[in-house]
Amino acid sequence: MNRRKLLKAAGQLRPFSTDILDASYKATTELFTEVSAKFRNEQYQWHQVCESTYDNYMIRRTRS
Repeated sequence: MNRRKLLKAAGQLRPFSTDILDASYKATTELFTEVSAKFRNEQYQWHQVCESTYDNYMIRRTRS
């Protein structure tokens, strides 16, 4: 339902309370921290398998 229909049906639009916004912010921050840690760990594993192998190859290749 859009805003106009809601207001026409005698609805009231009010902002979220600071407590709700604080709780939402905290939950979002915790989720982002968890997701970024997982992503970092997965990328580290990828780097070990792919990027590091290529880098080591190039180092050996340029030294010979």
